[in-house]
Amino acid sequence: MALGVSLIVLASGCALAQAADERIYDAIYTVRPDPAARTADVELAVGQSRHFLRELSMDAPAAQFSDFSGDGEISRSGSTVSWTPPVAGGVLRWTAKVRHLRSGDSYDAWIDDDWALLRASDVMPPARTRTLKGASSRTWLRFELPDGWSALTQYRESGGRYRVSNEGRRFD
Repeated sequence: MALGVSLIVLASGCALAQAADERIYDAIYTVRPDPAARTADVELAVGQSRHFLRELSMDAPAAQFSDFSGDGEISRSGSTVSWTPPVAGGVLRWTAKVRHLRSGDSYDAWIDDDWALLRASDVMPPARTRTLKGASSRTWLRFELPDGWSALTQYRESGGRYRVSNEGRRFD
């Protein structure tokens, strides 16, 4: 009888571990630099089997981030953009200015006809999420670059996209 109870407890533990592992939703950022406009068009596509990601809020000042559109509900209040994606996921799109004058005559981000130099935060505003308890993202970054351009990031490339992973964060 003790063996039977042990097997039931073990089986229950596996089911709980599996359920926790399944609380993952996919987030794929796609960045498309537009050298002529000195901007980048950015898309965040979320795929989820359940409504894990309930809401995403970004600190997106209008002077730097504009033209938000996509699936679900999108609202702006001051510099905060909030997105409530559909239950099965969806897409949020925006445009980011890339040339940022830091102080006087120096830039901390630049895009020209032949190249660009920027940080992720220059095109992807800092975000906070509201999720189902225990849910986390599996995040990827893709680039659709002009002919002749290449990308260099701190992340490892696999199949034309980069796996974004920041330990300790549930949304990368």
